[in-house]
Amino acid sequence: MSCNPAFTALSQLEGNIADVERWGNTLIAIGTTDAHVDPGVVLVLGWALKRLGDDLDIEWRTAFEAAGGKP
Repeated sequence: MSCNPAFTALSQLEGNIADVERWGNTLIAIGTTDAHVDPGVVLVLGWALKRLGDDLDIEWRTAFEAAGGKP
């Protein structure tokens, strides 16, 4: 593993990026079923995706700055 701060910051993005794909697959599965989806379920999914997006934004800014980018 590299000691480069940019590598460390970018590698921390990996889990959340994979989670975006997993959430996408979850929504596809929900959207392709004939079953009724309770609005509360959609609300919970929305909040989870919002938190994930917030986390990705923080991690991206950290990685960008570690790579020498200016905020």
